[in-house]
Amino acid sequence: MLDNPTIQKSIELAIKTEEIGARFYEELAERFKDEPEIRDIFARLAEDEKTHEKQFKELLGKVPKDKDIDPEREVYLKAASVSEFFKTDAFKGIAKVETAEEVIQRAFRFEKSTLFYYQALKDVIGESEELDAIIEMEKQHMTNLMKVMLNDAKFRGTLDTF
Repeated sequence: MLDNPTIQKSIELAIKTEEIGARFYEELAERFKDEPEIRDIFARLAEDEKTHEKQFKELLGKVPKDKDIDPEREVYLKAASVSEFFKTDAFKGIAKVETAEEVIQRAFRFEKSTLFYYQALKDVIGESEELDAIIEMEKQHMTNLMKVMLNDAKFRGTLDTF
């Protein structure tokens, strides 16, 4: 959770979250290396998280340094940052998860949490091409993972329309 958030701290949390996400998905790709379809889902997600990290770093360079946030929006942003996934040990218990289905559900919850946080961040920052692109990609991740969960559909990439 963010304490005394500033725009800069909020983006730094997003960068850390993307780093955690990339590591999480890389570990899962390795763990499911004998299941090519599952491995490929996680490998693609890991690459996307690395792209998001770069986008957030670019955004960080464009925002005012430690600009205060409106108190009402500060509370909203704090609330959006309350999630098991915004901790460095967020995926600590993942080794105990046995099935691909359970792992995909955990990935879905991660994407859902980050999407909510990034939308809250946009409410605070305002219009941003970088943030809009990241939000759209997070929506696609969440939607694609949901389709895999519901339909056992094959995931062929982040731009897949099924």
